[in-house]
Amino acid sequence: MSDQHPPSPCIQVCTINAASGLCLGCWRSLEEIGAWSRLSAAQQRAIIADLPQRAEQLFTAGDASGR
Repeated sequence: MSDQHPPSPCIQVCTINAASGLCLGCWRSLEEIGAWSRLSAAQQRAIIADLPQRAEQLFTAGDASGR
């Protein structure tokens, strides 16, 4: 696997879901967003790999509105 850092998954929709603590645009936590530039490429790829599951879990729970 390459040591090249993947691009940030941010899509400029920065709204944090109150229940999960995840951004509804990129599905990262505030901690992950804040640490992104300091994470290794492997850590960033691991987070990116987990994002689809996070989104699905939030939508399955029926609370993607953040309210």
